[in-house]
Amino acid sequence: MKLKRNFGENYSLEAIRVRILEENELPAEKKFPVQRHYRIRISGNFKQTRKIGGLRGLYLHYCYLLGILPKNRPSMSAKQIHVLFREDLLKLNTISKETKLLCHYHIDTAEQLFSLKESLQKKTEQCVEERKHLRYKIRADRPEEEIQEMKEQIKVLTEKIGTLRKEAVLCDGIAARSKVIEEKFKMMREEKEKKEEQSHEHIRRSR
Repeated sequence: MKLKRNFGENYSLEAIRVRILEENELPAEKKFPVQRHYRIRISGNFKQTRKIGGLRGLYLHYCYLLGILPKNRPSMSAKQIHVLFREDLLKLNTISKETKLLCHYHIDTAEQLFSLKESLQKKTEQCVEERKHLRYKIRADRPEEEIQEMKEQIKVLTEKIGTLRKEAVLCDGIAARSKVIEEKFKMMREEKEKKEEQSHEHIRRSR
């Protein structure tokens, strides 16, 4: 698996299967929150997005099944959502952010995702070094106006570092969740095929 090679053993097929089984061992009394609306900006209309493949297509389709997309769609109750997906109703905010990241950077493959994470980490390191240099310079005897300007630059860099680090964390989340989603889709298809086969068998026997 490409994700396992790039991100480690936690992304192996067996590890993913274990996580899915753990997710769906839910207490009977567990209540899901009332679904909130999450806005995801995508270029073009929703029909066009159905043609998008790869990681973006996977996430956009999952957002549709969770009731996040399209944006004008009426709210869905937990009972309307497949049991395999209900656990993610607790994670809609994170899933929405991961989808936005994929769409913003046009990420469709595991290689592109890994490359993006590396790029984000390098930018973070550069910003950290730049901030460190400014903090060193600010200790010297300088005009107050110059010091205030450097403080503002440090503030901007700190905010940028925070954003870059959050996006890198989202990359890790996508690497894990994308394979879980794929496995859930596979399980859902197998369940559907099994039900169809049972239905056909029932019809054959009733003739």
